[in-house]
Amino acid sequence: MDDVSILHHLDFITSNSIRMANVGAALSRDVKESLVCATKAFLEDARAEFNRMKGLKDELDAKVTKLEIDVEKEKERATRAEAAANLSDEAAKKYKESYTRTYGELLETNERLQSAQDDYAELQGHMVTSMTDMFEILKVQVRVIALEADLSLFSVDNMVVDG
Repeated sequence: MDDVSILHHLDFITSNSIRMANVGAALSRDVKESLVCATKAFLEDARAEFNRMKGLKDELDAKVTKLEIDVEKEKERATRAEAAANLSDEAAKKYKESYTRTYGELLETNERLQSAQDDYAELQGHMVTSMTDMFEILKVQVRVIALEADLSLFSVDNMVVDG
C-alpha cells in the first residue's frame, strides 16, 4: 500500500468515525429522553417507596401484635371480672337468703316474745288475784282462831322488813 491509499483509508475511517459519533450522540440523547430512562427513574422511585412501605408494614405488624396481646390480656381481665361478678351475685343471693331467713326468725322470735310477755302479764294478774284470795282466806282463818282480833292492821300493801 502506498501513502495515498493509507491516507485515503484514514480519511474514510475518520469520516465514518465522525458519522458514527454523531449517530452515537443522537442515540444517547434519544435514550435519555425515551421512556427507558423514565422507567428506570420510576423503578428507582418505586423501589424507594416499596422499601418505605415495607418499613411501615413492619411497624404496623409490630403494633398489631402488641394490640393483639393487649386484647388477650383484656379478655382475661374481663373473664376474671365476670367471674368475680358472678361470685358477687351468688354471694349477694346467699346473703339475701340468709337475711330473709334471719328476718323471718326475728319475726318469729318477736311473736314468741310478745306471746311470753302476754303470758307473763296474765300470770302476774293470776298471781295478784291468788295472793289477794290467799290474804282473804288468811283473814278468815285468823278470825276463826281469834274472833275478837283487830284485823284492821292487816293489809295487802304492808311490807315485811327484816330488823
